[in-house]
Amino acid sequence: MVPSNIALVSLPAVNPIVLLWNEERRTVKTNRTVLCDTTHDLIEAPGRLIIPRLCDEVKVFASQCVNIAKILQEDAETGAKVYRYRKLGEDHYRHALNYFYLAAQKIQVSSGYADKYLQQSTQAITDFDPFDYGDGHSVFDES
Repeated sequence: MVPSNIALVSLPAVNPIVLLWNEERRTVKTNRTVLCDTTHDLIEAPGRLIIPRLCDEVKVFASQCVNIAKILQEDAETGAKVYRYRKLGEDHYRHALNYFYLAAQKIQVSSGYADKYLQQSTQAITDFDPFDYGDGHSVFDES
């Protein structure tokens, strides 16, 4: 018996399906190129993907996330052109991010938590004054 939180993922290369969950068969179908495009946007957009501080494993994650390239392929017989991602090196973490993204689509996130977290992050950046001790006094105040 398959545990209730596991689904088989199918990534047909030419299927125009964006995302199709089949709860009964415990499968999910999506287009691999569309999924890679989605996680590419996630990686490129500031603030959308928050990763831990820099360490050796994060460096491996980052290098594997950029080890695929989107190329335009042309069918020699039909002349049809289609974009596909090609592996340039180890890309395990990139595909793990793809699967994580799919799994995250099935969970609910409290908007209150997200709003509070984003607000705190924004406040921490915009309200920070390196010359203020936090008690209303500046490093430039004479004592």
